[in-house]
Amino acid sequence: MTKPSYNPFDDTSIHASTQQSQDDAQSQRVPFNDVIHHNDVVQGIQAPKRVEQMPKWYQQHRRNSAALSVLIFGGFLVYNVIQIILDIVAGR
Repeated sequence: MTKPSYNPFDDTSIHASTQQSQDDAQSQRVPFNDVIHHNDVVQGIQAPKRVEQMPKWYQQHRRNSAALSVLIFGGFLVYNVIQIILDIVAGR
């Protein structure tokens, strides 16, 4: 009982870190399956695979659209809660 049981989370050979540079954008755009690769071949260009690879103006538009969607959904929920409370108070 002097030797503890094997714990894979403590094994440093499994979790050896590798250095990846952010400058190598081409390797990040490699498709991870044949369907995406076929789509890139048909289009003639490589489509962005990550949000960071899209144009800056589109990233901002996408962020604003997401925020607007969340605000509309939140407003809809607040409106429904208020309507339910008013119905309970009115005795319907």
